[in-house]
Amino acid sequence: MILVTLVRGLRERFDKHRRIARWTWPLWMYVSVTGVLIYFLLYQIFPKRPGPTVSEKSSSQAQPYGRR
Repeated sequence: MILVTLVRGLRERFDKHRRIARWTWPLWMYVSVTGVLIYFLLYQIFPKRPGPTVSEKSSSQAQPYGRR
């Protein structure tokens, strides 16, 4: 959508440019804002914490059901 909007504007087809720009601009802004928000949520606010090591997993996990 962005490329079509840009090409129509550069070729001075302003009537067609305006028609598609009404949809392109809000979608582009939504994606831009939510992309930055998701980045901050994933990597800055709630970063991945290291999990338990293999030796910690095997000693702390119970036996599967039916095996005792």
